[in-house]
Amino acid sequence: MNLSYEPPAGWSFPTIEELAAQEKGAIRIGPFGSALKKDEYSESGVRVLGIEDVFPNELVSDKRKYIPDRKYLELTQYTVKPGDVLVTNMGTVGRTCIVPDDLEKSIISSHLIKISLDTHAAWPPYISWMLNWCPLVVYQIKAKCHGAIMAGFNTALLKQLRIPLPPMNEQRRIAEVLDRAEALRAKRRAALAQLDTLIQATFLDLFGDPASKTTSGLNTISVSEVRAAPIVLPPVPPTRLRAPRGCRGETENLAPRLAGRDGCALRLPPAPGIQGTAVETGRKGGKAGMRKGGN
Repeated sequence: MNLSYEPPAGWSFPTIEELAAQEKGAIRIGPFGSALKKDEYSESGVRVLGIEDVFPNELVSDKRKYIPDRKYLELTQYTVKPGDVLVTNMGTVGRTCIVPDDLEKSIISSHLIKISLDTHAAWPPYISWMLNWCPLVVYQIKAKCHGAIMAGFNTALLKQLRIPLPPMNEQRRIAEVLDRAEALRAKRRAALAQLDTLIQATFLDLFGDPASKTTSGLNTISVSEVRAAPIVLPPVPPTRLRAPRGCRGETENLAPRLAGRDGCALRLPPAPGIQGTAVETGRKGGKAGMRKGGN
């Protein structure tokens, strides 16, 4: 794959393989097939990490799976340690997180790859951020998985990925800035979730819970009853209409139309500095009554 990328001065563009620790099994995929069967899981023992446990920069613990200690003795080479980078190799390929310091003894399943980094060259949180979000790295992952019947990723492909790599102090600084930004995002999501809960609670308090068929004591009617209800408008009192001088005839013709059936009318302000005729609209024998007036 040809990548048209020129790293800034002082940066490098190494592969994941070049950043891995110089030890056997530094990059390893979990046990396949008959090495670990579903019926060998237990309620306690050594935890087995799966694809469902790995989220971007976060290892979750909602659903835990274990194997007995005797089975673990057969799979010790898949053990993870704090600071290892875990990468999903099925489904959402390339989703990455760091093994935390307080994780119980655990191994990886066949849908994960673990990377033990040379921590003198690469800062694990920085590498995790790059694998999760850096467009240049994500592009490489998608390109290498393109054309597969089921999206999959193996250690050979992972080793070939290239990472934009600044000096160590800059790696730490970038990772800290991104961590703070993610913390703010998490707080905002939590606040929005609380707001949604508050809105729902307010509606329940006002109208009751329809699932329990309880209401808050308010009278309720159906939509059809609302549609059938008559609309009653308050009466509009008679008013005066002042016509500018020279427009009397037009106003006389207009007044009956403005008066309407119930004597409703409008009050138009006189034009500044113009003497006019006041027209009172109302029902007088079916015609609008007129009277002269002046200032």
